[in-house]
Amino acid sequence: MKKYFVFLLLAYVSFLKAQYNDPYQYYPMATGNYWYYSGGPDYYYSEQVFADSIDNSGNRFFWMDVKHTGDRPDRGIDTNYFYILDPKNTLGNAEYKYKLNAEIGDWWWVFRRDSTDMNTGVWCKLLSVNDGTYLGIKTRLKTYAFYYRIKNNNVYYDFHDHNETLAYGMGMIYRDNDAAYPFDLIGAIIDRKKIGTPVDVKEDLTKKIPDDFELYQNYPNPFNPSTTINYHLPQNSFVTIKVYDVLGREVATLVNDYRPAGYYSVEFNASSGGRLPSGIYIYTITANNPSLYQNDGGQVRSGQVYTQSKKMLLIK
Repeated sequence: MKKYFVFLLLAYVSFLKAQYNDPYQYYPMATGNYWYYSGGPDYYYSEQVFADSIDNSGNRFFWMDVKHTGDRPDRGIDTNYFYILDPKNTLGNAEYKYKLNAEIGDWWWVFRRDSTDMNTGVWCKLLSVNDGTYLGIKTRLKTYAFYYRIKNNNVYYDFHDHNETLAYGMGMIYRDNDAAYPFDLIGAIIDRKKIGTPVDVKEDLTKKIPDDFELYQNYPNPFNPSTTINYHLPQNSFVTIKVYDVLGREVATLVNDYRPAGYYSVEFNASSGGRLPSGIYIYTITANNPSLYQNDGGQVRSGQVYTQSKKMLLIK
């Protein structure tokens, strides 16, 4: 009986671990994801992932709220699961804010304050990991503590600044801010699903229409066997997304249909319809506004066609 109980306990522990085995979900960053916070009476602020990208090494980059040509990404998550502020800062001032796969007691430098003394600056430590419920959803919570380290008369001193809590599948839900009113997440839109009350005082971003056509880098990349492709449509369009091998042979049609303006994603599974070998593949979007108009000569022409291609790497 005792052995049976131990077996059940181990099985339950393994089940709990399996529920929370993707570190990226402690801050689920993807185009269109949105967070809405309260910072006290009559004070609210929001964040939205406007665009995302991934490099050949698997490091991920995100532009928040808006993106102009030449803009550096606001956020990043590298292959070591560090959530980074201003990851492309050329002056070395990027901030390694959270380690998403950290265990209790792990600590790291967020940034160094003085380039001549690498032992001063801001550092972070994972204080606790607990299962709980937030906004009616059962989740796992990680609480991080942030400290300043200074040097005075050749002695180093650490001062606690504040704590922040991340929730699996939600992101940052709480920051005590060492102030009368902490920041609390009151709503979010994660992968197009509403959590809590994610409505800004100005607009509901689930209804926001993109400004431009956009095809994003697939994620994950490299991948095996499946990956996700995000794209934006600023107007109602007939859309096709096809995948080709390096010789230009079509291997899959992912989308071939009319789509209203909005944010979309589609999955490509390399094991569907016959297994594909490892290698580089090219995916191409073609979007055509099906509305018709007459030019000055009276001729009827179709709307403007948008097309773009990107490469992805399948590794088995």
